Amino acid sequence: MKIFRISIIFYLFLITCSKNIVVINGYTMGTTYTIKIPDSKSLNIKTISFGIDSILYNFNNHLSTYISNSEISKFNNQKSVDPFISSDIFKSIIQESIDIYDISNGSFDITIQPLVNLWGFSFSNKDIQTPSAFQIDSILSYTGTELIKIKNDTIFKLDPLTEIDLSAIAKGKSVDVISEYLSSLNLSDYYIDIGGEIYASGLNKNKQKWNIGIRVPSEDSIDIYSNIYVSNKAIATSGSYLNYFVYNDIKYSHIINPTTGAPIKHDLVSVTIIADECYLADAIATATMVKGSINGLNWINTLDGIEALLIYKNRKGELLSSESNGFKDYALIY
Repeated sequence: MKIFRISIIFYLFLITCSKNIVVINGYTMGTTYTIKIPDSKSLNIKTISFGIDSILYNFNNHLSTYISNSEISKFNNQKSVDPFISSDIFKSIIQESIDIYDISNGSFDITIQPLVNLWGFSFSNKDIQTPSAFQIDSILSYTGTELIKIKNDTIFKLDPLTEIDLSAIAKGKSVDVISEYLSSLNLSDYYIDIGGEIYASGLNKNKQKWNIGIRVPSEDSIDIYSNIYVSNKAIATSGSYLNYFVYNDIKYSHIINPTTGAPIKHDLVSVTIIADECYLADAIATATMVKGSINGLNWINTLDGIEALLIYKNRKGELLSSESNGFKDYALIY
């Protein structure tokens, strides 16, 4: 049995400096982050690092299901349809999630938390098993982002059992908020990477567009499948090849199809999205993984300002790719 899980949240950052760039590394949201700032001679990097750490700490206190007294945990634990008084950041990300749920025709759905628990992809359930159709159908009766409503400064559920999971949008949103913070310091050139969700602003230390490598989607490979060259763009990648379990020789991805209530089963193994905002790239990447290679690409090509690289396997197990109409403007595929 093979199991890959996300580790628990903790904080630590490390600052390294070279002649032309400062690099800030750390840990947050169960993953690593890297921030690069070229030409930063006049900046107080230590102050910036603490500012970034404060943003990430605040994010976790609002959006982490692994913190028992976080805002999202309190919302999930409120088993009623009473209005829940919301912070601005919580309300903002819920509204963005509702919008993406609508444009994706339900492929992006934040109410899958009970399904994530049922399939064993959370710390609240470590028992690896395949649930019955009855168990899945029972939970599907109270999932669907249409069950979440916003009114003024409150959020409420139409079903008291509904719970939400923001893991497919929260890292991207945190990248956007850190980008806003760095821009408020009059910085135009920087690179932010939180667990593979990226925003590349301006130019790198060589005064060129940022070069982002997209890895071959295999747990055993560190090779690069494609390079993209971007400025003032967000990049997010979602895949089924790292976080999964194997039960009775069947591989189950952590990506849940909100319609079936079960892990996805199709040929698409990885999708990389280019967008103007990272929360959008993050969520659309997940929605595309749910849709699959053909339906996902067709959907992407209907969206303004969104480009994508989709990597899938053919019947022989070979990796092939398809790209959205404008992806070639950014990419070099080997």
